[in-house]
Amino acid sequence: MKEDAFDKNWYATILHACALNSDLDLLPEGDATQIGHGSGHGLSGGQMHRIALARAVYARRKLLLLDNIFSALDRKTKTTIIARLLGVDGLLRKANSTIVLVTHEMEQLPCTDQLYVLSDGRLRQEEPRERNVYQGMGSDVVEAEELAGFPELATEDKAAMISDANEIDDLRRAAGDSAAYRYYSRYVGWTNALIFVFFVTMNVFASTYSGIWLQRWADRGGGQKALYVTVYFFLAICNTIGNGGYVWAILILISPSTARWLHYVVLKTVVMYIQFSFLVSRQDMTLVESDLPIGILITVSNLFSSIASAALIATGSKYMGISVPFLIISVYILQHFYLKTSRQLRLLDLESRSPLCSHLLDTVKGLATIQAFGWEADFRIANSTLLDVTQRTYYMLNCIQRWLTLVFDLIVAAEAVIVISLAVSLRHTTSVGLLGVSLNSILAFNGSLSSLISGWTQLEISLGSILRVKDFELTVPREIPTEQEIPVDWPGQGAIEISGMAAQYNSETTVLSNVSLKCFPGMLTVASGSIIIDNIDLATLPPDKVRERLVTISQTPFIMVGCTVRFNLDPTESFPDTDIIAALDRVGLWDGVLFVRGGLDAEISDTLSLSRGEQQLLQLARAMLKIQATNSKILLIDEGTSSVDVETDARVQDLLQQDPFLRILQMWHDKQNPKALQVRSSPIMDFKDGLENNLDNWVTMLCWVAGKPVGDTKSRTEVVPVIEHDA
Repeated sequence: MKEDAFDKNWYATILHACALNSDLDLLPEGDATQIGHGSGHGLSGGQMHRIALARAVYARRKLLLLDNIFSALDRKTKTTIIARLLGVDGLLRKANSTIVLVTHEMEQLPCTDQLYVLSDGRLRQEEPRERNVYQGMGSDVVEAEELAGFPELATEDKAAMISDANEIDDLRRAAGDSAAYRYYSRYVGWTNALIFVFFVTMNVFASTYSGIWLQRWADRGGGQKALYVTVYFFLAICNTIGNGGYVWAILILISPSTARWLHYVVLKTVVMYIQFSFLVSRQDMTLVESDLPIGILITVSNLFSSIASAALIATGSKYMGISVPFLIISVYILQHFYLKTSRQLRLLDLESRSPLCSHLLDTVKGLATIQAFGWEADFRIANSTLLDVTQRTYYMLNCIQRWLTLVFDLIVAAEAVIVISLAVSLRHTTSVGLLGVSLNSILAFNGSLSSLISGWTQLEISLGSILRVKDFELTVPREIPTEQEIPVDWPGQGAIEISGMAAQYNSETTVLSNVSLKCFPGMLTVASGSIIIDNIDLATLPPDKVRERLVTISQTPFIMVGCTVRFNLDPTESFPDTDIIAALDRVGLWDGVLFVRGGLDAEISDTLSLSRGEQQLLQLARAMLKIQATNSKILLIDEGTSSVDVETDARVQDLLQQDPFLRILQMWHDKQNPKALQVRSSPIMDFKDGLENNLDNWVTMLCWVAGKPVGDTKSRTEVVPVIEHDA
């Protein structure tokens, strides 16, 4: 919101109405906490929705369009916010604002004045529900998602601190740190390195010796043309082969293979390891893929060229060798000052680009919101400010590069003066041919030295990324390896037993303790106790194999944008199209949705955009295919139907219940109960002695026993309240 339009009292009223006060208390800096570059890092989905709603209400617009804004909220929070905003005494009703609310939740209908229902491609008007259901509820105190954002915020803060530490390490790391070179050379391989050095040596030798060969030919008066032309032609071919060879070796042979290995290291760390807070950031992988190979190419080739040119310059006079130590000392002192300053400027240049790129991404993602609130001018000013900051470091970097070129020009000019002076004053110490070779080499020596230092600087910057990848690999906590083999048909029966388990996000926060039941509690780190499936303790199995055998559906669908529908459902190409179409048809996505949009070959992108509910159904179809492939008898669902309408959800539940041997563990908060854990084919368990009282709602369990429903309720399951927490 704009600072000049800030209304403190209205701001406090909006925070209360949107149930954000308790969430702000959890943030380290309250409402001044940075929550990421427009993507809501560190906030739960419900918190992000409520912040967006609060922003819209704060603007005091007469017309608000709310698209399923309450879908990510638990029932208590949702009811409170609706009462405070849309109820009889709600803020928006008092302000005479017009609200267009799109929702699939029947419980929100009593707040409406006019009700329209979309069904089967038709729009019909219905009578609004009784409104007094929300009367007087707005004064209730709500503890909104106190646990949802806490672990994420801690991770975000730690990641931010480590990111700052990375910057300090980059600036303090000594040039030529051998640890970075050793780590990178491990993935390059000695064979590839020798091939690269061989081609560089061939190129430098051919280009250098060709001048000496011409000098010998000139000294012999131009005779033996066939011999000298043949050798010179051979040297030219070697020069061309060497030049193309070392470019091929670094860009085609070395760079892709090392980049693949380093990408694999990072991917394996993220996927296979547990809670991590060390981040590979600031375009590290881009530097590894592009800048690092170019830096190696420029540094090594110009190092060899500079050595060869210095040797040829020394042939201009017998006494020129005396100047070589002084030349080396001068270059060393120069690179010492230049490299230290240039490295810092290059790091500042990289750092200044990050806010600019993030701001551009934020602008693109939030363009509709920016235009709706009239923030275009503010974003233009912010963009110009960030661009100016970026240009400052870029300008200073170019200034120091021009200074380096000037100093090298002066050094080479001094070398040329020395060569000419010695050749004139001591004519007997050189020959005309060698003097020509020496003077000709001086012209190339300047460029080689300048490129050598610039390439070395680029290489040193990129090595910072290599060290971060190395630290990322070595410092992230590893999953405990196990040696027990998993049976081929596991889990074939789906018998689940949890015995004396304690689960925690970290070593200081225990969420569950001493839980003994027959269901899966969630994606936490098990600190003690055991989880047994088909008489096998999960702690004794390789974690990656467990993930392969258990089928899961999360609240946030994983959709690969830019890939086809077929690839999203079957990336390993294990199923024929008929099976994929059958799975889509069972969840209701084939006829009328994907079939008319291009079928399985349709690419999921902006042109084929799926709603959140359709994405969840697509994820369900993928899970059904995986169950078919693995023959797994356990399906874990974490609010997997939170964004679909009631009818679709009922159809999905009927679909899941068709397999009497499939054990389904389903967590939700948005149906008939505030928070529920549905367990099919499992006895009712008692949570009272196991779970700690840190929940803000009734925790209920919906159970199926031996594949048959217990009780006679609307959802065909028995609702058993087991814990109530008094706030």
